[in-house]
Amino acid sequence: MAKQKLREAIAAEAARLILRGKETEYAVARKRAARWLSRRKIDAVDMPSAAEIQFQLHMLAGLFTNEHQSAALLAMREAALELMVLLEDIQPRLFGCVVDGPVLPGSEITLRIVASTLDDVVSMLDIAGFHTRVCRVKTGRGPGGDPEEEVVRFHHRFPCEITVRDDGSAADQQADDSIAEGEIDHPKLESREYIDPGQLRRLIEQTGGPATIQTETTHPEPADEHQYHPDAFATMRLLLKRLGQVQFDSADHPEGNVLYHSLQVFERGLSERPYDEEFLLACLLHDAGMAIDRRDPVRALLRALGDLISERTRFLIENRSAGLEYLQTGKMSRSLRRSEHFDDLVLLARCDREGRTPGAEVCELDEALNSIQSLETSWDDV
Repeated sequence: MAKQKLREAIAAEAARLILRGKETEYAVARKRAARWLSRRKIDAVDMPSAAEIQFQLHMLAGLFTNEHQSAALLAMREAALELMVLLEDIQPRLFGCVVDGPVLPGSEITLRIVASTLDDVVSMLDIAGFHTRVCRVKTGRGPGGDPEEEVVRFHHRFPCEITVRDDGSAADQQADDSIAEGEIDHPKLESREYIDPGQLRRLIEQTGGPATIQTETTHPEPADEHQYHPDAFATMRLLLKRLGQVQFDSADHPEGNVLYHSLQVFERGLSERPYDEEFLLACLLHDAGMAIDRRDPVRALLRALGDLISERTRFLIENRSAGLEYLQTGKMSRSLRRSEHFDDLVLLARCDREGRTPGAEVCELDEALNSIQSLETSWDDV
């Protein structure tokens, strides 16, 4: 590999490591990427600079302007405040990138609740209309001890995660209150800063003026009103181009690389729903996470795209594997069967299963993206 191409490849891989949360420091990510991509020692002058890694990170995340970053941070803070108002009876605290920035597409709103019960949190979110998922997390306190934290995940304009400590410890609640006020350091939490709703309101005023937050939670706009960010298709193009270098297992995918498969699925989707840009994006993007993290491609992809896709496209990508299982076994969860997007999900799975033909004729990637991008205007006069 030529030196310049290797330099660019290292910068791109380092950016992916940072975006996936595997590394936080540019220097460490750069060394790890270099070890992965080259068997020989690379001279310092041939390694990418922090600026080159940052450029790749911005390309991958779709962040090109300070204005976009400020707007994204403000939007996430406003969404976080809506949730904190909804949950104010159980004293939520906010921490993470929404407190001090920067935020990337796929960044999560992270709340923490101490001395409450998981059922209280889930019940309040269910009443508000959120579809929640719960998982248990080990805290590392003591060998062989039971997990002391549970995490509730859902989506409210952005990915959201609430950590619930169901230990009833007044001391821990008092410690968290002190952390929120900046009074003490907590060795386990290191540099995490916890803030309450009042402090978040002041941050919002500093970020972009007073925000009007209603006590009722506002839900995302309907899918047909989704407006794509100007950087969305540039980010998608970057992710999809990398799929040409990712090979499938030939047993299940005799067609070859992931990009070729994705374009086949797009072609089949186009024959079924030529007017439906959200469905066609799901067809084209459903395996794009394999360019980021092959161990958990769907989660990696949804984090990378963040709010750049609509809720409907997100739903289809997230549940595509359930659609494939349904085609094979006829089994699917009751909640998915009742979804208004059930038929679309099954159709996506069918397109996925049929898009595995060696030698099939497909369009170019740019043709596919340009056709989707132009749908909003091309169907106005129909």
